Amino acid sequence: MINYIHIKNFKSLKDIEINCANLNILTGLNGMGKSSVIQSLLLLRQSSDTLSKKEKYLNLKGEYIDIGTYKDAIFCLFKEENSIKFIFDVKEQKINIETFGYSESNKDNTQLSIKSSVLKADTKQEAIFSPKKFQYLKAERISDEGRYSTDNKKLENKDFGKTGEYAWQYFVKNRLTPILYESLKHSKATSNLIKDQMNAWLSEISPNIMVEADYDENDSTKIVVEYKFRFLNESQIEDTTIDFKPKNIGFGVSYVFSVILALLTAEKGDLLIIENPESHLHPKGQSKLAELLCLAAQNGVQIFCETHSEHIFNGTRLAVAKKILDLEKAKIFFFKRNLLAPNSIVKEIILQDDGFIQEWEDDFFQQYNLDVNQLFKEKKKNANIPK
Repeated sequence: MINYIHIKNFKSLKDIEINCANLNILTGLNGMGKSSVIQSLLLLRQSSDTLSKKEKYLNLKGEYIDIGTYKDAIFCLFKEENSIKFIFDVKEQKINIETFGYSESNKDNTQLSIKSSVLKADTKQEAIFSPKKFQYLKAERISDEGRYSTDNKKLENKDFGKTGEYAWQYFVKNRLTPILYESLKHSKATSNLIKDQMNAWLSEISPNIMVEADYDENDSTKIVVEYKFRFLNESQIEDTTIDFKPKNIGFGVSYVFSVILALLTAEKGDLLIIENPESHLHPKGQSKLAELLCLAAQNGVQIFCETHSEHIFNGTRLAVAKKILDLEKAKIFFFKRNLLAPNSIVKEIILQDDGFIQEWEDDFFQQYNLDVNQLFKEKKKNANIPK
């Protein structure tokens, strides 16, 4: 588990520290540095092999992210220091990474030489470095193609791909496997099997939906997906199902499929990094997805979730209040900027055990109240206008 992150001179992050928990929600206005924290973790992941070499370096361009060059990665006003520094506390082992100084000669480098970094053998077994225990799902996930590629190496490593494109193959392979944790079981599911749990949780997004998937009988390298909706027929006795192609269902279901599957199948000690899990979802679905995030975190999964959704936030508050998630396992981080400088500021929003928070920040999920207050003001103003 990642217990602590300290970042200096990386993009908009001049100097920030984060004490992490199981569920870490990163929120704030656009361009405030949330993604940069996520990128620091992905940078560590995609550089894990090179950190063990004699000449160590960070890969700015790799499997998970492409930041660009040194001049893109370094804080724009590095007056005091001219190198990037990361400190990660992983399993109580400190990983210290510091690049060599920025200069005209290395500004266009995509591989940044670093002064020192030691990864101990037991640390390298942690989820951030391990296959089968790490999942990253970016904001732009795969949508409604209906036929999806397969990759047996990805399947072996339980890697859904950053757009979730290989989640379907994992689902087909493991659909008759029971979920690991009883607490994740949906009350309306017909069994503990992954396929039934998936359909029950998906029904929170789109009522009565069912998903079916299998290898294409004409091309074993492809997975074919079909959705069904279940209705009572005219006699109101037996169910009737109607088939739909994915492209006729809408983005939300396809977008959230890999997220739900990752949460249902994650084990204690796993690390999930999920960007905007709420994309294309109705508020009701977002709130229910927050519950699933919290259930997974309570089981010992570590999650970094970047979100703009007040429903994910409020769903987390509700989970804490209902004792679904222990208070100490949830952290809310609000990112903003000083108007007089380009560096990001990170403020931890302190949750209480009743789900309420100690102090609200400006621009922190206040827009609904601001808009409604303005609406009442307009109503009052219009009422005083002579007819």
